[in-house]
Amino acid sequence: MGLLAGVIVVVAGVRRLGRAVTYIPWPVIEGFTLGIAIIIFLQQVPAALGTEPRPSTNALVAAIESLPTVSWPEAAWALGIVLVVAAVMVFAPRIHKLLPGSIIAIVLVCVVAVAQLPVATIGELPPGLPMPIVPERTFDTMSPLIGAAFTVAALAAIESLLSARVAASISDTGPYDADRELVGQGTRVGGIRLLRGHCPPRGRSPAPP
Repeated sequence: MGLLAGVIVVVAGVRRLGRAVTYIPWPVIEGFTLGIAIIIFLQQVPAALGTEPRPSTNALVAAIESLPTVSWPEAAWALGIVLVVAAVMVFAPRIHKLLPGSIIAIVLVCVVAVAQLPVATIGELPPGLPMPIVPERTFDTMSPLIGAAFTVAALAAIESLLSARVAASISDTGPYDADRELVGQGTRVGGIRLLRGHCPPRGRSPAPP
């Protein structure tokens, strides 16, 4: 389904359908962006506190259910790092506009990981890129997925275009190419599906041969 959704998004970009985002009013874009920010924040709560995420599709419920299992002495380290990262990202550009706050924050987190401080990590990364897997392509296997693929494609396209529009409005890089965004997003969605067959679950390393 992911591969089919990626193809749909790429076709939409090639057909220059990205201009449709210009008809979406700003209140909708602001609400969409705020919703994404809240969901991302809630999804990171279990990881920041060093607990296993609960099996729930609701990010708020999963965040709340993770609190009783928190080891607060260890979580204090994680929360402290979160505050330091947030402070660096906010205040570094104010010290000098050329200071890349996000990159500095990433470097600091890497130093924390190398120093092996008592904070939870997502695990080891695979030693290399997996080989792509082309899923079975028959009418019987793909026809039930067409409706869901269009839904995923629409969500991926809207998310990409609205995020690009917001980013363009707060940066001085000039206008963005909506159709290029769609082609890039579709390629990413399809590529992830091709590679996912070999990727281990997050937080786990592939088993040795």
